[in-house]
Amino acid sequence: MIKNVLKEDFYRLKRSKTLWICLTVAVVFSFLITAFYNFAIELAGEYGVYAGVDLNEYMAPELMAAMAFLNAELPIFCMIFAAALVAGEFAQGTLRQILATGAGRVGVYFSKWLKVFVASVFLYVATVVVSYLAGLMYWKPQTDYLGMMFGDFGLGLLGLAGYSSLYVALAFMLRSAGGVIGVGIGLNVLVNLLTNPLGTNETVVGFFETVNKLTMSGAYSAAVGESGVSAVLYAVFVPLVYLALCGVVGMLNFVKRDVK
Repeated sequence: MIKNVLKEDFYRLKRSKTLWICLTVAVVFSFLITAFYNFAIELAGEYGVYAGVDLNEYMAPELMAAMAFLNAELPIFCMIFAAALVAGEFAQGTLRQILATGAGRVGVYFSKWLKVFVASVFLYVATVVVSYLAGLMYWKPQTDYLGMMFGDFGLGLLGLAGYSSLYVALAFMLRSAGGVIGVGIGLNVLVNLLTNPLGTNETVVGFFETVNKLTMSGAYSAAVGESGVSAVLYAVFVPLVYLALCGVVGMLNFVKRDVK
């Protein structure tokens, strides 16, 4: 039965306007961010910030543009996918119909999470490829950064798994696309206020530093910035905790409630 649910979900995903609209926006943003990084590098060179260094030979476009997009925009797309592809099915009565066929709720929940995760990974891969190809207009192709790139790619996938789990849990708890987007935006604003209270992106200490370490973006940034083994392991651990915790909370909520 779970195979039928998965097949139906991915059939709907391929035909979803939400996926293709988000992909178009992601591709455009990838080009713009890559161009912005090139402009910033040229501007820094003009003012002598990196005097004597040809930045175009040493910068890796896939690390700069694609990873910037990952941190800033992809979690928002996870939220949109969960709202449109999962929460929207409650209003349409789709989930009621699926459960009427005898499909187990745990299997249905897993299928919905997998659909959001796969859609997010699809956008992630597309942004990495587009950012790299766009970057070749400005930078020479590099091989020195390939190991780092694949490491960042792996951490990015874990982060997407955690974000997908968080927003799918919200979708099953709130059962409203508007509710998922509203609460999701509220959570992002709250986290930003707690991790960047002064709005200056300066390093925070004390309570704010602790909160930042508990977020997936904070753990990822620490791993990329410090490149230490402990920081990388912690960046692997945090999204796995989100994945498991949000998955359990959302699934239990779904199993114990009637689909309305």
